[in-house]
Amino acid sequence: MFLSGCSDTFNNVTWQNFIPKIKDHILSRLLGLEYDGDKQDFTDVERNDLRFINNLNHVFQPKRFQINYTMYDVHRDQDTLRPGKGSTVMTLSRESGAGAHPFWYARVLGTFCINVLHVGPNARNRSPQSMEVLWVRWFGVVPHYHWGFREGHLPKIGFIPNSPAAFGFLDPSLVIRACHLIPAFADHRTNDLLRHGPSAARLPGEVDDWASFYVNIFADRDMFCHFAGIGVGHQVQYDSLNVIQHDHAVASRTPDVSHGDTSDDC
Repeated sequence: MFLSGCSDTFNNVTWQNFIPKIKDHILSRLLGLEYDGDKQDFTDVERNDLRFINNLNHVFQPKRFQINYTMYDVHRDQDTLRPGKGSTVMTLSRESGAGAHPFWYARVLGTFCINVLHVGPNARNRSPQSMEVLWVRWFGVVPHYHWGFREGHLPKIGFIPNSPAAFGFLDPSLVIRACHLIPAFADHRTNDLLRHGPSAARLPGEVDDWASFYVNIFADRDMFCHFAGIGVGHQVQYDSLNVIQHDHAVASRTPDVSHGDTSDDC
């Protein structure tokens, strides 16, 4: 059953425009568009050209998925995550310019393997295709907060406030790896980011959210190398001097293409 166990929260903002948004995401991938955080909106006619085989009655929802990645020392490793259990992933940012944070962060709410058929004049492949999709809740960088090795502070992020930009979809192949978040206990919990009460966007039993989190850049050596901008196993991600030592005062949200490849249990 598609999206089983979440019907009690269907009217929550978590689910608003779920079908149009997932169609926009899949259409962008089928048409070979570069990922920009799913800012591309398609018309109703274009969305109707994308058919869900069996009308989403046989969508496979893996209970776990693996992220395969290359470490700083060119060894291979893998993260195993359980969607809906607080799993957080990071992907390269597409933002540029002074103050742009190098990564985007997202809480994985669900993983879907969906069989689709693309018809119409713009279709590049008219055969049935299986699409792997992550359903996520986006984080944004806390504004006016300075982090970095010189400042002696970890990056600080928080959930995007209740808005259409707060939830979206991500191609698993764009994920760099999982990341470890530490709640900013001094900032307490809040209902300002999402309406009070149970939600598919929260862990079971939770009715509110931590206001912010610190990104643990010292989770392991590979993670440290991502933020230090070193490691021969990492694709050049950004100018480490410009990013690490710059004031990160930009609140943002969405993701980008990564150097690592991922796979799930589909």
